[in-house]
Amino acid sequence: MNCTRCNVELIESIEPIDTSFRGEQLSIEGIRHLRCPQCGEIEIPADELASYSEKLKQAYRDKTDMLLPEDIRALRTRYGLRQKEFERVIGVSFPTCSRWESGTSIPSLPANKLMQEAIENPPTMRRLMKRAGLSPQKKKGSIVALPPRSHADQS
Repeated sequence: MNCTRCNVELIESIEPIDTSFRGEQLSIEGIRHLRCPQCGEIEIPADELASYSEKLKQAYRDKTDMLLPEDIRALRTRYGLRQKEFERVIGVSFPTCSRWESGTSIPSLPANKLMQEAIENPPTMRRLMKRAGLSPQKKKGSIVALPPRSHADQS
């Protein structure tokens, strides 16, 4: 197989793949790939793509102190929120929470910092819930929607 950039024959490699993801320089190890000896272009075989994707996300999580899917789920369930409610609290659209909790996608750095703050400082989470029109009831795991704020209440 030849390089699509310079038409030089690609060589099989297991060397680390240096890449940029969301502005972070990462080195991904243990992925079999083809590399152009002339320009450095990399081709990842289809059977390695899922593994590469998982290793890339994990390297990014490690470098940026990103919450794990189970951390996000634990935060949401600690306050008895359904995924749609949690999305409203954090300020993201549907189906973001589901994707974060399944590991399919990774939160943005600002969303991650907000969730970390909510974990470390429970009053922050309660304020966010109140702003989203939700309030924890005394009964564990139950949420009550607050009535809409009047214009006078917003000052």
